[in-house]
Amino acid sequence: MLGFLDPLIAGESFWDYDEIYAPLSTIFSLAIFIPFISVSVRRLHDVNRSGWWLLIELTIIGLLFPILYWFCKKGDEGENRFGPKPIAQTL
Repeated sequence: MLGFLDPLIAGESFWDYDEIYAPLSTIFSLAIFIPFISVSVRRLHDVNRSGWWLLIELTIIGLLFPILYWFCKKGDEGENRFGPKPIAQTL
């Protein structure tokens, strides 16, 4: 959505707008950076991985496989080294 709003604010058409750092998109990216890190670390703790594993995204191998796998993997049942399961199962 911001990709369409940035050119409108600049007074250009969508097709002619070629700014790399569009103002609204940049502000939004900066605003969600810290929450993204926080949620990612919590997700890694759910699968019994340290938050430091998030740094593997800076490598080509980490970007392709492990982080995506760990984010999609089901969390550990019960307690792990980072504490109890945050959501109790109710049936």
